[in-house]
Order: sequence, then structure tokens, then C-alpha cells
Amino acid sequence: MVGNGTRVQRITDWHAGRFVASVAEVRRFRCRDCGGTTSLVSPDLEPGFRMSRAAADKLVDSAVGTGMTRCAQDASIDAATVSRLVSSRVVDMLRHVERPRISRLDVVDGGVLVSDANTDQTIVAFSGCDDARLVPWLARPYPSVVVPDAAAAPRLLKLAGAFVLAMPSKTVMDSVRPLLARAATRLETFTETKRETASEIATIVGSSNAVHASSVDVASAGTPARHFMRLCSGLFDALASSDVATGRRALGVWIDQCSGTWASVFSPVIRFFDAFQALVFSHPVCIIQPRPLPRLEMTGPSNLLSLRLDQQRRRPSLTPAGPRLSMEFGWR
Repeated sequence: MVGNGTRVQRITDWHAGRFVASVAEVRRFRCRDCGGTTSLVSPDLEPGFRMSRAAADKLVDSAVGTGMTRCAQDASIDAATVSRLVSSRVVDMLRHVERPRISRLDVVDGGVLVSDANTDQTIVAFSGCDDARLVPWLARPYPSVVVPDAAAAPRLLKLAGAFVLAMPSKTVMDSVRPLLARAATRLETFTETKRETASEIATIVGSSNAVHASSVDVASAGTPARHFMRLCSGLFDALASSDVATGRRALGVWIDQCSGTWASVFSPVIRFFDAFQALVFSHPVCIIQPRPLPRLEMTGPSNLLSLRLDQQRRRPSLTPAGPRLSMEFGWR
């Protein structure tokens, strides 16, 4: 490469507490063999943008604090440029922030929050399960364990080969309860159970405080409805196992018990386990009770949320404010 002159370009700079127009000299070089040219960008300039790093830092801080639209208006810069700058900073952040060995994924307002399952610290946010950056980041630099919630699991199921997917028992129970309620309504079709009894059983097994058959008086002894409740109790016991191997065996026994007519009655539940068998009792983390979502007060697109979380990690003295998590993906 040989010198090929310099080029002066207009840039945005941050000086004396405000954005100002400035100029920068860019040295150009040319290859003697192929004739191709390239530029040497000053380390004081933001790569890929006509602005100084100081201006870029101020724009990012302002966007995190007030939102991209307001930031662009205050700086008299196109909102698309601010959005592109924030995205580039997130890409750079993802290269330097190592994802946890056990990553918890929660879908919130269409976006995906990634937290450390061991510490419950929220690490980063993505725009959704189909975000092209999600899987490559989770897959590095060593085989990881990913704990998805009920909303993320179906979308990530096809990626089970990239890392270990482990659905917690409580998440499985929460997913199975409505399927058991649907199965209860099938009692009228496949057995002689009355519609009123089937509806009452559907309400019981579909609730979060479902009880065992021994304490339920809606079904008479020796009836198909009572056997249905007994099978539901067996499934709840299997999912509450304190050992992965024991739980896997108990779940297999339960599925074997659902034969003949009961295979038709419990078909919604059996189809669920056929589809998600790679996630149920796949790792010891499955039997750990998940903790509630971190209580944060966050608004703005996922990229801004990621940058704000990164700022909080770098400044431990900052504590999240507010009683709830409020996320807004996109802006006006």
C-alpha cells in the first residue's frame, strides 16, 4: 500500500457541552498490485460514522437516557443514524460480554431477556427469538445450557443441537396444565363421564393449585373420571421429581400408562411431551425452581435496554429503579 493523498470530510463532534460541525482528514492508500484503495481512519473517529468518538459516546448516552427519537432531535441528527450507531455499539458490546454458563431466556413484550440463571443478573436483551445475533452469542465460547421460558421454548426447539436446552419443571407444569384441562373435556367423548363432571375436572386440573385425586370429590370411586384424576396426580408427581433420572423414568412410566382409551384422552399432553422431550429432564437445572424476573424499570428498544444494562454492570453503584419491568420494542 502506498500513500494516495488525504480527504477532508465533515464530521459531528462534541465540544464545550454541545454538538458542533467539524472536519477531519482521512489518509487514503492505494495497492500497487490491484489498484484498490482504502482509508486510514483516525482512532478519534467512530468507525463507520462521520462523527468523533466523543460525539458518538454522548449520542449513545443520550439515547439510553431519553430514547433515540428525542436524542436525534436534540442533536439535529437523523434518527436512522442514531439507531445504526446504537446497533453497532450493541454488536461491539456482545463481543466483549461473555454470556453465562447457564443462560435463562424470558420473552417479554416480544423481546428476549437473557439472564444469568445462577445470579439472576439480566445480561442483555434481543429483539426476539429470531434475532440473528441471539444464537451465535449464546453458542460461544463453550457449550452452554439455555433455560427458556414457555414462550421461548417452542421457537428455540429447533436449535437444541447448538446448546443444551433445559425447560424447568415448573415451566413444564405451567405448559401442561391447560393441556390437561383440554384432555378433561375429552372425557365426555371417550368415556361415560357427564359433561358437568368433565367441566369441573377441567377447571381443577387447569388451575395453578391443582390437587391430587384423593382430595377431590367430583368423581366417584371406580369411574373413568376418578382414574383420570389419578393419572393427573401421577404426572404432577413425576414433574416434581427431585432427581433428573428419576423424573425421566417416572415420566416414561406415566406415558406408558396412557394406553388404549387414555391415549386418546391425554393425546394433547402426550403430543406436548413428544415435541418437547429434548427439553424435559435434560439437565440438572431442570429441577431448580426458577426465580421471578428481575424487577427493573426499563423502557425503549431492545438495543437501548442492552446498553443500559451494560452501563449498570460497569457502574455497580447504580441500582435499577422502579417496581416493574416495562419494555417497549420500537419507537415512534
